[in-house]
Amino acid sequence: MASIRLLISVFLISLTSGMSPFQGNFEMEFERQSTGGGLQISHECSGSDENTKTRVCCKGSPLPGGCACFDTSCEPFSKIPMVQLPECSLSLRTRFILKNKAFPDGIELPDCNFDGEIKESFKTNTGGETIKEQGKVFFIVHGWKDDYNYTWVRNLQIALQLKQPLSHVVLVDWSPVSKLKQPQQYPVALASIRPIGLIMAGLLCRMKEALGVRMEDVHIIGHSLGAHLAGMAGTELRRVCGATVGRITGLDPGSGLLWDAPDGAILDKTDAAFVDIIHTNGKAFTLQQMMAALSSGKPDIVPRGLPRSTGHVDFWPNGGEQQPGCDSQTCSHHRVHWVFLSTVLDFCEFPATDAKDDHSCSCVMGFNVNPSCRGDYRNITTTDQFPFCKLK
Repeated sequence: MASIRLLISVFLISLTSGMSPFQGNFEMEFERQSTGGGLQISHECSGSDENTKTRVCCKGSPLPGGCACFDTSCEPFSKIPMVQLPECSLSLRTRFILKNKAFPDGIELPDCNFDGEIKESFKTNTGGETIKEQGKVFFIVHGWKDDYNYTWVRNLQIALQLKQPLSHVVLVDWSPVSKLKQPQQYPVALASIRPIGLIMAGLLCRMKEALGVRMEDVHIIGHSLGAHLAGMAGTELRRVCGATVGRITGLDPGSGLLWDAPDGAILDKTDAAFVDIIHTNGKAFTLQQMMAALSSGKPDIVPRGLPRSTGHVDFWPNGGEQQPGCDSQTCSHHRVHWVFLSTVLDFCEFPATDAKDDHSCSCVMGFNVNPSCRGDYRNITTTDQFPFCKLK
């Protein structure tokens, strides 16, 4: 019945297509090991900071401590071609819409203290006080040129709540930046995932402290550039309050300007306790090829997905470059929405068999993946129509 209700919802949607807990100066020093060696990233903020060509300081209540500075002259961000500074004013307009049993139509989460109704909504109808009774917390992060009201976001939100009725789904709306219309719109959007990731980390910390949410019960699902935003939130969370997100799922993480970026600038396996990634348009290409495609007026010949593995486990259905029934890169890049949705609905299992380092686990691609799975899986076949498998 739940699956039937969801299909009806999918059809209808397709037709309508106080005081911060962080006080004082915000000074962060964080070191971590990556494949490129130790990376040290600082966001120091003081009253005398001034913006420069390589440094900008964002100030506003959504940020932990009210201020943070971002520099493009140091690694890993100095390694990104056409690197830009974040757009502070638009990043600060990011919204977080909570949907759960108490707020089926959604409520925007505040910048600072949570009110009594929001706190109460994180308890079960039986008045349960323990964290186990509160349900999972999902974050859905859209990609570039999308917003939180896109069909795939709404369908996934409905599916998650049908699968886990006590869950809480937070829709991340960073469309003021993702839909920015200006000549350097993508580089600016890419740069702005840094302050937005920090804002999201601050929200997670407040949920942990004020609502008792366990970070191991948090699952962030991000598509394209939104997958890297999810990773940035996971990185910042460790700095802000020393916590680790339970799981991040990357839905065809975007490759635009990031195909050769070092860990720390993209979603990678250090960003959560478990990072699983599904690649549906991950084909290697060069900056020269991208510029040639743009200048020729044929941008869709450029693949959209990251062409390398960065998670604990990476799945490459149908080889991970082009999907059955797709005649464009955009189609393959967005196919991942529906493939993942079919696994949330339990319509499909996509068994994976050919990882080089599978730790002898039974792996399936998608929502129900075993968190102990590791490695690369490329021998996965899907069909060309929803639910993209032969129904069980």
